Amino acid sequence: MSEKIVTAAQNQIVTVDDFNNIGLFGRDAMDHIVKDAVTDLAGYIKLAVVQSGPAEVTVSGGRLYRDGKVYSRDDDNSATIDLVSLLPAVTKRIVTVVVWGNAVDAETEARTFLLDAVTRTTEARIVSTENHRVANIDRVAGTENVDPQPPALDANVLGVAYVTLNTTGIEKIEMIEANRLISLKSLNTRLTIVEKRLDLAGSQIDTLRTDLSGLALATRGKAPMEMVVNLAGDFARVKRLSELPDNYTNWSADNFANEGQSDTAHGEYDCKVKNGLFFKDAARSVAGLALVNPLDERITVIDNMVMPRHDLIKRLSVSGNDGEVALATFTSSSTDVVKLSRSRSEWEMVDFQLADDFTPQLNDGTWRESTQHFDYFGNDVVRTLERIDPVTEDVVETWEYNWAENHQLNMGPSGQTMSKVRTYHWTHRKLRTFDEPYFDKVTSQETVQGFQIGSTFLNAQEGALGRVNLFFTRKAESGDVHVYLTETDASGRPDPTRVLHKITKTPAELNADLSGLTPTSFDVEAASLVKGRLYGIWVVSQGSHFLSTVSGNKYAQGAFFQRNGADWVPAAADVDLAMELWFNGYRHTRVEVQLDACELAGGIEQLLINCDTSVPDGTTIVIEGLIGGTWKVLSGGNPTLASALSTRPSIVQLKAVLVGTTDAMPAFGIGNSRSSMIAARGDTNLDHISGVRTLTAPCDTVEVVLRAKHWDDDDHTLTCKILVGGSYDTVEAVDVTTDLEEPETLDKLKSKKFVFNLAAPVSSYKIQIDGDTTDVLN
Repeated sequence: MSEKIVTAAQNQIVTVDDFNNIGLFGRDAMDHIVKDAVTDLAGYIKLAVVQSGPAEVTVSGGRLYRDGKVYSRDDDNSATIDLVSLLPAVTKRIVTVVVWGNAVDAETEARTFLLDAVTRTTEARIVSTENHRVANIDRVAGTENVDPQPPALDANVLGVAYVTLNTTGIEKIEMIEANRLISLKSLNTRLTIVEKRLDLAGSQIDTLRTDLSGLALATRGKAPMEMVVNLAGDFARVKRLSELPDNYTNWSADNFANEGQSDTAHGEYDCKVKNGLFFKDAARSVAGLALVNPLDERITVIDNMVMPRHDLIKRLSVSGNDGEVALATFTSSSTDVVKLSRSRSEWEMVDFQLADDFTPQLNDGTWRESTQHFDYFGNDVVRTLERIDPVTEDVVETWEYNWAENHQLNMGPSGQTMSKVRTYHWTHRKLRTFDEPYFDKVTSQETVQGFQIGSTFLNAQEGALGRVNLFFTRKAESGDVHVYLTETDASGRPDPTRVLHKITKTPAELNADLSGLTPTSFDVEAASLVKGRLYGIWVVSQGSHFLSTVSGNKYAQGAFFQRNGADWVPAAADVDLAMELWFNGYRHTRVEVQLDACELAGGIEQLLINCDTSVPDGTTIVIEGLIGGTWKVLSGGNPTLASALSTRPSIVQLKAVLVGTTDAMPAFGIGNSRSSMIAARGDTNLDHISGVRTLTAPCDTVEVVLRAKHWDDDDHTLTCKILVGGSYDTVEAVDVTTDLEEPETLDKLKSKKFVFNLAAPVSSYKIQIDGDTTDVLN
């Protein structure tokens, strides 16, 4: 204890220690005030550094604060520092003016000392009568360099100013403002300005979360520029086709988005159809994504999802304890729960530009449509969607759906829905991904029984939720607590059929106290939340636990509910569940993740990466490959003029570049359960047989136009036939072949028109396309 005084009684003999303590006790008390109320860090006051000569500076008086102690230098005791000896010989050097403190004895004077109490013999001695804490000034020189850097400083000294020297003298002086101690008077002035500003803008700030959410909803779903450009190109082509002669009976187009217009059962069918007509794979390798260094300190892996290293940051707090709610107060209900799965992205890297399309994809393997989006002859058909195993290519599952105007696919017998997927295209590479971070294909389903309450909150900005803190005032001896993070239904209530994550704790794991201020943490698996949406916290337990509530809260922008049977019933309108939401705060805004290489003997022509992803707005995942000793963007970045796979490498070292902000970063899945990587190379020939083309009236002339990309006259051939007859086994050879004019582009377009003058009118036919290359790598 130092907050004490020296006491003395009448006629008491006083010792030297008593006198010394009068000063020491006061000094210690002042040290505590400085350390507790001013600062416990290092800082300086005054100590202005000015140039007083070509290579000389003068430091004025001031004070050093360190560890609660104050070291002083009188205003009339300035320090002069000569820097001539430190001038650089050729380039520049930075010299740091530093201050440090120590206690020294001062004010030496003659004092009389009693040698013998009986004889009263004395003698004079020169002694120090005061002890000063002194701020000492010095300089530390850095290394001479074209781009000089400040020198490293010992922990016992504090930098006051940087003095940059050139060969002739002082170039500039910069005070180190970060080390300057700010006075309470200055802080009060700044706080007054802030308060006045808040008085003017406070109401606007209070509604900022709502404004941001409204803006997010308004901008979500807007078409990206790439899509608009592609759409404009498509429209131009449609206009050109619309100028067909009046005597055409029918016309149609097949962009080979899938095999919907293909006769795959034909004996000569031998090709690959996927957003274009390709040579089939002559060779391929399949593997899951894997990390080169799973212990990389820049990343973390949660449930096989790779994301940048992060710390948890509290983003929303409904704190306090205005009351409590007992779970057992409400009716025990039974509820069916459906947990959603993460969405999936697909990167396809090939040596050409792919056609534009809108292709539904699901996140469990690779999905394809068995029919086209459009029936070009006007027939309304029921379509099916097939899930293809990426390894065996077997059809694992088939769902039926109807294409609706609102771009929703009403799926399967249980009525799940699937949103239409946007497909983005860049020259030489393609990314297919979901707008939604979670998809409603059922991955797990259960029925829960117990007392149920729910509270919603508005998520105003993109991010990954890492922890939910709830506050229990009392807990029962039995009854696990299940906490579900859910999306909300159209009425803004927690939706048990759209659960993102579930966390369970036993009563022993619950922290409960009557103050309601001790949190119980429920950690989630970095749940990706979309900005501008309501989400729900749904609590289920068969135990009679009590949770803290807050009245009049406006920060969650949600509501409090209780479950009664199969429905939610609103509780008090001004009551919220006390909670804290902790989101991932990322340490870096760009992280490179090294991945295992993909290999294929003989060369890789096509690389397909398919994995679970979370790509919030404003973030991106770029796939790069090490080709020819240089890292090249394979997919997800800006377009390049040359394809990275044009050299057909046999091995490509991969890395994923994650780009975002400290608040939102992307994540991707690894392992066979969350990813697949297919490296492939095409064959030298293809044969495609179309489905039956039925005409509205018999015709005796058929014209077919084929449009190829990356054409090479030296290696490539392309021919066409018409199959007619009852079994479509009669071959009609082409009568006239014409090369159509195409603009000079990097895609090396080639368009050929084939005219068939049939011996007799036909009402239906098939088209056979034969393509060959003399070089498997071309």
